[in-house]
Amino acid sequence: MRLERLRDTLCVGVTKIPAKELPLSEEVYLAALEKGRNILFEHRLTRPRPSLDDKILCSSNGLMISGFCSAGSALDRPDYIQTAVKAANFIKQHMFDHENNQLLRSVYGGKPELEQLERPIHGFIDDYAFTIQGMLDLYTATFETKWLKFALKLQEIQDCKFLDREKGGYYATEAGDQEIVVRLKDDHDGAEPSSNSISALNLLRLHKLTNTSTFKSKAEDILKLFHVRLGQAPVSMPAMVDAFLFHLQDGPFLVFNADEISFVSEVRRHFFPFVTLVGLEKNVDNIINCNPHLEGLNIAPNTGVLVHSSGEQHPVESIDQLKGLLMQE
Repeated sequence: MRLERLRDTLCVGVTKIPAKELPLSEEVYLAALEKGRNILFEHRLTRPRPSLDDKILCSSNGLMISGFCSAGSALDRPDYIQTAVKAANFIKQHMFDHENNQLLRSVYGGKPELEQLERPIHGFIDDYAFTIQGMLDLYTATFETKWLKFALKLQEIQDCKFLDREKGGYYATEAGDQEIVVRLKDDHDGAEPSSNSISALNLLRLHKLTNTSTFKSKAEDILKLFHVRLGQAPVSMPAMVDAFLFHLQDGPFLVFNADEISFVSEVRRHFFPFVTLVGLEKNVDNIINCNPHLEGLNIAPNTGVLVHSSGEQHPVESIDQLKGLLMQE
């Protein structure tokens, strides 16, 4: 088949040569094609090379972390999860200024050694929103509390730099930047979701994971700020709709031992968009320090506990039982 395709597509000028008139072997055709490629390549080297954009963006890496976590969890691909972990460690090591306690917008990797501008660009609002989302997704994929703690730290910095404390929502630019005449708030979910849409969902997820009411209040302020457009043109704000539905559903969270692999895998095989997953590590104090509400839960092997916003708790021993409980929501 390969030889037939080569013969059928080989042309001289614009005239196609019938296969029966080309009695040469496949090796001859392959050699001719390789020679033609080399001629083109050598000629291309005589032209100026195109510019190379070698910057590594924090926001793009945050989005990719979320993608790898979702795919890795749903498809049972630990290699995807490890790729997300590697990217998250890269952000913590190379794109977070520990001295000034802030994210950096970019780093440059076109050479053997990473490079940074003489005056590094501070992180934009989407760098924070997408990275926080990535850290929350990474926590859900690994149940390692360090990612949740990093998300909490970044959320605090984001609030300090971009939050409108009077009307709610996040500005696109930092407070105190003298070069900015008007501070705007992004609300359109296009090829990339808007920072306010992602931030609303981030805050609601943090509320679920930490039982901290201030996160929920800030998320509600965002929904109130954009409620007119959300009602008039929801198709332009699909990520904001996700956040609104997450808030409206006010789903429970499912707590289980993170090392119970069989139970965790079974849960991940199903799509429960409004259920927050909380995995207890061997050092259970790590997550309890983030959410004291979890203290005192007694979870048997290969089971979980479904905790509702009202505080009501239900033991879960199977996926069918979990589905039945969720149908009662």
